[in-house]
Amino acid sequence: PTEVTKLLMIHGISEHIPGYSAGFRDKLTRKVGLNKISGRPKEITIRSSKYKQLGTLRVTKHQNEDLSKTLLYYELTWSEISAPEKEALKFDNSTEYGYRRAGINHTIKTFFNGTIPDLMVFQGLSREKILDSVSQAACWSIAHNWNDLPSQGSHLCNIRNIKESGLKDTHFLVTHSLGSQITIDNPSLLGDLNQE
Repeated sequence: PTEVTKLLMIHGISEHIPGYSAGFRDKLTRKVGLNKISGRPKEITIRSSKYKQLGTLRVTKHQNEDLSKTLLYYELTWSEISAPEKEALKFDNSTEYGYRRAGINHTIKTFFNGTIPDLMVFQGLSREKILDSVSQAACWSIAHNWNDLPSQGSHLCNIRNIKESGLKDTHFLVTHSLGSQITIDNPSLLGDLNQE
């Protein structure tokens, strides 16, 4: 029987695009001898019944030479949730305003405008969306194995789809920065999922 490990990566502040954790993933898989990768990544636009778009879940499958060990690597990108609020700050980084600042001031201002709003967005109106995004990602990582996952498109994970085999898998959660706080603040990674 194949030993299956599932790892869910949740990013923190600043803009991220799908594939942001490829360096971490590749270093990890090399270190543990999972040098076979299966096909193309599966990319799911996750949603809930309340929200149409909660981010992107990219999944890759890694195995060792004799296929006795498998890692399913789930990478959540939720930063598109905070993008509309950050859009309002773009004028502040524009050349019309930026050229008047000293170089170091411009760099600091650009950094703050790209990161601090995520904290405020999470504490404000988009908190529920971000929490739902993480809950949906957790549901996909627990409820489905590689062959059950859609390869692309917009999908809702239903907690009722969890198979007993998925519960027997080994699960890890890797977070950094604000991703850690989002995970801690989530009342239940699976408890509030929609039962569609």
